[in-house]
Amino acid sequence: MTIPQLYSALAEGGPAVLGMIAVAPLLIGGLALLLNLVGQRGLSQGLCNLGIIAALTTLVVEIGAIFYATQHGVNVLEEADVLLLGLPLWLIVGSFVVEHLLHPGKQENIRQQIRAVLLVLITVSVLFFILGRLKMHMVIFGSIVGFILFIIAIVGVLYWVMRKVV
Repeated sequence: MTIPQLYSALAEGGPAVLGMIAVAPLLIGGLALLLNLVGQRGLSQGLCNLGIIAALTTLVVEIGAIFYATQHGVNVLEEADVLLLGLPLWLIVGSFVVEHLLHPGKQENIRQQIRAVLLVLITVSVLFFILGRLKMHMVIFGSIVGFILFIIAIVGVLYWVMRKVV
């Protein structure tokens, strides 16, 4: 099954499928609350972190599907369901709210993991965009060392931005 087929199946499933996915943070939160009340705080926090990872994965899949669709001539704004486009953002917000309510505090461990994933995704996306648009003139008229330093500078700037944001 490809990503466009997955999104088509979700869109054809109607409001029931979207509703079931939309309550996923609440279900994870309820289960994590039960685990927390029983005394399994570590397992509860792991379940909340798994919910955050799943939510971020849906966002990455959606962004990939949007890029794929636009490269193949599909106008996403005209053809995609608004609820389907907004669902990953709802999942992310819901997952973070559940995590914050059940386990208040700094949560530095999950922040480091999220920072690393976001840094890799953003860096790869920016490099893909730049290298896709870059002409060979930079390598031909410059040097390969200059090109590598350019890439390292981009990664460094993105790392600095991610450290400030997350």
